[in-house]
Amino acid sequence: MNHFKQQLRWLLLAILLSSGAEYVWGADATDCSRLTVKSCVATCITGVTINYELTDVDIPDAPSLTPSCTFWPKTIETASMTVTISPTTEGSNVRYTTDGTDPSITTGTLVTTSQNITITETTTVKAIAYVGTSMSDISTATYILGQTVNSISAFKSLSVGTEARLYLSPDNNARVLHVDGSDIYVRDNTGAMCFNLSSNLQDPFPQHDWHVSGWIIGKYQPLNRLPEFVSTPNTTMDYLVMSAPVTEPATEPVVISGNDFDNYMADWVKICELRAEGNGSNIDMSDDDANTFKVNNKYNLDSNSYYQDPYDGSLVDFTGLAVSNNYTKEIVPIYYNNANPIIYVINENKEFRSPNEDIQNVTVRLVRTLSSTNWNTFCIPMYMENFEGIIRKYDRAEGKTMIFVDEYGGIEAGMPYLVKPAMEIVNPVYSNITLCAQADRNIESDNYKFVGTYSPTDIFSEDHTNRFLKSDGYLYYPESEDKGRLKGIRAYFEVPDDSSVKVFIEDDFSTMIESMPEVNKTTDTNVYSISGQHVGNRLEGLSRGIYIVNGKKLIIK
Repeated sequence: MNHFKQQLRWLLLAILLSSGAEYVWGADATDCSRLTVKSCVATCITGVTINYELTDVDIPDAPSLTPSCTFWPKTIETASMTVTISPTTEGSNVRYTTDGTDPSITTGTLVTTSQNITITETTTVKAIAYVGTSMSDISTATYILGQTVNSISAFKSLSVGTEARLYLSPDNNARVLHVDGSDIYVRDNTGAMCFNLSSNLQDPFPQHDWHVSGWIIGKYQPLNRLPEFVSTPNTTMDYLVMSAPVTEPATEPVVISGNDFDNYMADWVKICELRAEGNGSNIDMSDDDANTFKVNNKYNLDSNSYYQDPYDGSLVDFTGLAVSNNYTKEIVPIYYNNANPIIYVINENKEFRSPNEDIQNVTVRLVRTLSSTNWNTFCIPMYMENFEGIIRKYDRAEGKTMIFVDEYGGIEAGMPYLVKPAMEIVNPVYSNITLCAQADRNIESDNYKFVGTYSPTDIFSEDHTNRFLKSDGYLYYPESEDKGRLKGIRAYFEVPDDSSVKVFIEDDFSTMIESMPEVNKTTDTNVYSISGQHVGNRLEGLSRGIYIVNGKKLIIK
């Protein structure tokens, strides 16, 4: 029985391998051979004799695909990319897939000629070409939908070297802060960044305060901590709009503390009350928290831009670009929109150091409140011709009363005064002022001194001869050393002994001293002149003038 089955197998093989049949085999699709059966003779029972010849098979080349790349939306909402699939061997057919599976002769979408397909998301395209049963290698390309971020802060959150599409809607209120060649400093409502763009991409050339909207592709590449948008081969200005504002308010520097400096790199910032150290091109500034900043006047600002290098020891509000050089914090002064790059500060709570010489045409900010209801002692290192209020200057002493008279010549640098502004003044800023090298000084008459001081001063004295003025018109001495600190931008009094001393302010009809209530002029009482001389016991018959009755000032008209 087994012998019969073997003979049947040979017979079937002889029938299958009939003359002219062709068969292809090989290890893979690139190494195939073709077998053509020339003749087949079946030998009864014992076997089959086959005559054959081998010929090479033409394998088609792999189809061509648009090279792998990253693509981005051309509009805000949607993204698309055209991929071209083409046969490269004449007469071959192509099948492709977009779901990551391998195509074959029978699977995938058929393409007979060059064809474009549209993709809208990250996609891997695979394609093969085939002729008959001969297949090519698989061509593979991946198209990645690039990342889009919608604000400068989001762009700065990308990993270093990441290429992305930055979209700035009009609501971002992105504005140009400064242009330095190919570097454009831009701030939106989330932060600031330096755009490093080739000059041939800038058309029209942007300017300070211009609006920025639309989108642009680039790479996040910080330099020395300075956040930078760097151009790539995909960068184009075609979809980014820069234009001058029409009715929008001008940009302003953002006021920050020194501790926040790193968070505001590339921004236009203002840091208040920095103490300058050094001169010329070697100036450092520091704040109360020991943050240190380098001044870099790289744009050579001068008095035309209301700038001069802060002098050694000065206290300043400094405005400029927050940058970094070799990881050193730098402020580069810039001047726009009347925001002065440097404002000198005189703070009643901090030491003031005078310049070595007068500095003209500067802006000065006082940290001081001047009351409009009480007299204020006042001493500043600058001239003021048009102080809006009343100014009194110490003139002489009569008895134990210090007489202050009207001062019509304005305020002289370093001179102490009593002033009463027309309305309350809080931290005033004065422009186009000459900051003087004149030291604070005093006025002396009859062993009574009125002493000006720019800086906080300890006035406690054991003999109680150093006094300060209170609103009741009397002079008081500090009760203890810990209460003897007088704030700056003021003046104090030096008197010869510890007895009661008063201040008379000429033509003062204000409520500085509480007004005298209505009195009977015929009533017996002690009446004194303003100089302290006893002039009688009744008001009746007194000439017009100012008198002291029961410790109160009384005006008889």
